[in-house]
Amino acid sequence: MKHCWDSAIKELLADEGGYVNDPYDPGGETKWGISKRRFPQLDIKNLTKQQAEAIYCQQWWLRYRYDEIVDCELAGELLEASVNIGPSQAHKILQESVIMTGGDNLVADGIIGDKTLFAVNGHWCPGWLVDAFRVELIKYYTSLPGSKRFLGGWVRRAIK
Repeated sequence: MKHCWDSAIKELLADEGGYVNDPYDPGGETKWGISKRRFPQLDIKNLTKQQAEAIYCQQWWLRYRYDEIVDCELAGELLEASVNIGPSQAHKILQESVIMTGGDNLVADGIIGDKTLFAVNGHWCPGWLVDAFRVELIKYYTSLPGSKRFLGGWVRRAIK
C-alpha cells in the first residue's frame, strides 16, 4: 500500500527530525530517528533522508508487515510507536488494543502475523481501534521510569 507508506514516512521523519545527540536519550546519537545504538555501523551524522527512508522501509514497514494493514492511520501510528519503543512492545500494545475492543482469538505476543493482521483488518470499528491504540500507547509512556523529559513529545505524537 504505497499511499500508506508515503504518508507514514512523511509524518515519521517530520516527528523524528534531524541530527540529535542528547545524553538523556537512550537512543544516543540519532538522525531521522535512526540511532547509533541500533545501527552502530552507520555514520549517523551524515545519514541522508533517503537512507533513513530505505532503512525504515526494509527494517520496519516490510519486515513487520505494516504494508498489509489496510487502515493507513493505524499503520502510520504503529510505525511511529515501533520506532520509538521497539517493535515487540508496539505490537503487543496493538494486539492488546484489538483484544480490549472486541477482538477474539488473539494473543498479545508482540508478533504481527496472519492472526493479528486478520483481526486488525477485519476490526468492526477501525476508528475505535486507532483511538484505543493511542490510549494504550500513552499509558505505556506514562509508566516508563524517568519519562517526564520526553513525555510531552511522546504524547503529542500519539494523539495526532
